[in-house]
Amino acid sequence: MNMALAKRYEDGFNSLDGIAYRVEIWQEGYTGSVQSIAFSPKPLVLKWSETDKLDPVHSSSATLRLFSDTDRQFLDLYTVKAGAVRMDVYREGQLYWSGTLDPELYEEPYSYKERYTVELTFSDFAILDRLSWSERGFIAIAEVIRTAIAATGIQTGGTVQHVSTRLSRADEDLLARIAVSGMNFFDEDDEPMTLRKVLEETLRPFALRIVQKAGRIHVYDLNAIYSAFTPTEFYWSSDDAILGADAVYNNVKVTFSPYGVSSLADASVDKDSVSGTTYRYPLRPEDSAIAGFDLTLSQGGQNLSLDLAENKSRLSRAQVKTYSGLTQDLATANSRVGNGVSSEGTPGIAKSASASYFRVTPLLTGSDDSGVAQRVVYSKTGTAPTVLVDDSGKTGMVASLPQRIFLCNTGNFDRFRLRLKVEMLVDDRLNPYDEDQQADLLGQDKDDVGKLLDDVAKIWYQKCALSLYPAATGGSASYTYRNSAVIQSAGDEYYEEKGEWIDPASILPNMITMALCYYEEAERENTCAVRGWKTNKQYLWNYWEETPYLWRLRGDGEFIPLPPTGGYLDFQIEYSAQCLRGSNDLYRWNELYRLWHLYRFIKLDLVDAETYKEIPQEDIETTAWLNPDAKEELTIDTIVGCMDTASPIAKGQLFDVEDGYAVVSRFSRAGVMDRLEKLLIGTVYSNYATRHHTLSGETDLLPTFTTYTDRNLPGVYLLLKETQDLAAGTSSVLAVQVDEDEYQGA
Repeated sequence: MNMALAKRYEDGFNSLDGIAYRVEIWQEGYTGSVQSIAFSPKPLVLKWSETDKLDPVHSSSATLRLFSDTDRQFLDLYTVKAGAVRMDVYREGQLYWSGTLDPELYEEPYSYKERYTVELTFSDFAILDRLSWSERGFIAIAEVIRTAIAATGIQTGGTVQHVSTRLSRADEDLLARIAVSGMNFFDEDDEPMTLRKVLEETLRPFALRIVQKAGRIHVYDLNAIYSAFTPTEFYWSSDDAILGADAVYNNVKVTFSPYGVSSLADASVDKDSVSGTTYRYPLRPEDSAIAGFDLTLSQGGQNLSLDLAENKSRLSRAQVKTYSGLTQDLATANSRVGNGVSSEGTPGIAKSASASYFRVTPLLTGSDDSGVAQRVVYSKTGTAPTVLVDDSGKTGMVASLPQRIFLCNTGNFDRFRLRLKVEMLVDDRLNPYDEDQQADLLGQDKDDVGKLLDDVAKIWYQKCALSLYPAATGGSASYTYRNSAVIQSAGDEYYEEKGEWIDPASILPNMITMALCYYEEAERENTCAVRGWKTNKQYLWNYWEETPYLWRLRGDGEFIPLPPTGGYLDFQIEYSAQCLRGSNDLYRWNELYRLWHLYRFIKLDLVDAETYKEIPQEDIETTAWLNPDAKEELTIDTIVGCMDTASPIAKGQLFDVEDGYAVVSRFSRAGVMDRLEKLLIGTVYSNYATRHHTLSGETDLLPTFTTYTDRNLPGVYLLLKETQDLAAGTSSVLAVQVDEDEYQGA
């Protein structure tokens, strides 16, 4: 938790032209009295380093020169974290500049005990390179700017906008209306960008720049400030003024990387990340001395049928003792307590408190499997030897995607489908990797146990939930998917899928709105739907005829229409399961005898609604000729922008806050409506297709934010570089001529 800042030093000086400046230094956690300071000659210099006209962030720094009255008087200022010391500069009583101390830039004379000069370096935006982005939801551009400014810790007199880009209204606040997706600023390994990078990439496609000047934050584009001010004339105060020329380019290429991949989620668990209790499973029940495979559970004994550490006699088919295998209340089952790690190091499958991560190490049988194990608990009833699956009352999540998945509001929902695949192993054999092995009855007769999977599980339904939320975290679901609404013909000659997104408030208690469906295409009524690893297929209910030809062509998985709006998808697998033995012959989950209930991966992809193929999202290049006589190419790379056809998965798109965060593909500037990349090229053409003057030299101090002009070379000029010597009352500048947008040839 950050401590409050308190004023530690305060003093002032006057410039040569009589302007009064006051300097305040505030320090985190300081509790003493305010002390005065002694200034060295040339006490305070502000510097805006040189940038290009299109560089989004124009940061500045300050060098404060003080006398150290005692040995190492200011050394402790450099032993604290970045941002813990702030300097505020006032000009004639008004806030003029603010920045925080850079703790890595410090040196002082070591040969003197006192009365020597120390230089303290402060900066406004530099700290943003040290801070990571954290927001995952939709966030307005204005809020991105506010977040960045707040993170700098500086004082400001507010933010002033000069923005000429519009969406639909001339009077709209574009930066408040247009949002970005925070998830765009996390890479494939879920590593966030720095706050500075986020600020730069959010402003870049709009040709926006940000600078601190005269105590305020100014956000502007070249087209807007061209006519926003009456230019102030330069007064050159020295003989060092130089006329130069800015760059001219042959052509421009803007490359937008929309950050959209067809694979929305590919969750698995890296086997090397699973540690815990390891049990050795035999090759077969009758061959208990022969090793089949090793099983490692992160929560040993809680999730499979029996804790082998307590009941090793099970391997010799001894009488089964009463056993629950549980030490944790099921009330915690809905709480996600762990995220597995995938083989790529990204977040894997999340699990509930009552589930376990597992890893299989093959010996004579088995394969290198890992994932989440669902709890299956057995108990005896009375004195009878019957073994039942004690799943009564168990509800809630077993496994899920580790975080919600971003999905855009594109308006073209019919062009796409979601494809959901979950690989599951449900088995009643002690060794599920031995294909010839019969079900292990734990020493009981088949008639005592009831029907086994091979007898009853012809179509398996695993309860799950797919919901759409308005935010990346928290809140209530806007929609829940229901795939149980289906249509059959009277003669069972065809089958039509009728999945729909419904209001969660319409769901009745204990209602199964969605289930993963497992079955075999051929001879369903005679073939076990489970045993071994299986991938779900399109949902069907009590249907025993041949499935539609299209289903067989497009392959495994549940194919789901897109929700009616954008948001964040959440998917979880729940405890409840049931199966059909035949027409209307239903077996509930507490009747389904099984020793294994495992999940190996969860995959969610976006596919084309006609071809059912994945949709790769490639970079979009926009090019234009500028000046055929020039040599160099100007390249601009962006990660925020527009696409000709909106994509439901591209995180780099822009969104309209006032229209339910619908994707925005067109903006207007200078009378032109087009993609941002085309508008950016218009700004580039106006300022780099022809020669533009540059002027540099020393002028009288330039204390305000404005544009400039020159008596001998009229035009509108923008400062690219400035060094202010406040005591001398001078500015050393580099200025470039700018033009408003026009699109001839762009």
